[in-house]
Amino acid sequence: MQGGSSEPDRRRRDCGECLEDRAAERRAELDRRREKLAERLCNPAHTKQLFEGGKTWEALRQSECGLLGKLPGNTASYINMASCEMTLALQQSEALALLEDFANPWCPSYELVEDASRKGEPVPGEAVEIVGSSLSWTFEPTPDARIVVSDSVSGEVVPLDISGCSFCSGDADNCEQDGIYTMREDPERPLFVAVCHKGAHSQRLTLFDPVVRGAEPVVESTGEYFIEWQIQKGRLEYLPDGAGDAVWPEYD
Repeated sequence: MQGGSSEPDRRRRDCGECLEDRAAERRAELDRRREKLAERLCNPAHTKQLFEGGKTWEALRQSECGLLGKLPGNTASYINMASCEMTLALQQSEALALLEDFANPWCPSYELVEDASRKGEPVPGEAVEIVGSSLSWTFEPTPDARIVVSDSVSGEVVPLDISGCSFCSGDADNCEQDGIYTMREDPERPLFVAVCHKGAHSQRLTLFDPVVRGAEPVVESTGEYFIEWQIQKGRLEYLPDGAGDAVWPEYD
């Protein structure tokens, strides 16, 4: 009598392999759907939570379905393992569909106003107009550095304190991040981001919302050596010394 698998065993294993292949295809499709869903999210914490959820499903698959494949480790248990993987993939697909259909993040839409921003060293006394708004701003370096925001309609003047600031240009010492920048979502409510060097090594970012908050800073963050920032997905993201994932505004 010759050894080897019987015909029924081979058929069962072929069935298990087919289920395993289908489950793998489902998982690849779920990864693509998750990536596409992440593009809609604007909060980094939400994006992280989405992908952590995928890792949880994967850990469950490896743990519980993998255990089925070992008990007792024959052809039947292999089919059970493959069936478990397919079942979890279908369940995960249904859960992800709920997010796709009903998760509607409230995302801000702030953008940099290039014409009303001055990268590097701002020119003292230059009146920078903000098109579409009644506001303009001027940089005054002495006696204490400040940004003076003026309203041509109301005549109101709001001095924004950035004392201790020094600005620089070029690639050295992260000077390419320095400057006074205007960002806005509402044309009548421009915000100001001042990024400057302070002291011997530090770099500071200060965000002002003069229309709503007056001279009070909304955000102030200092990197011991440098700070990185950008406007990404309508939000201000800033990383003192390249660490963390701070954003403004912080919508839950």
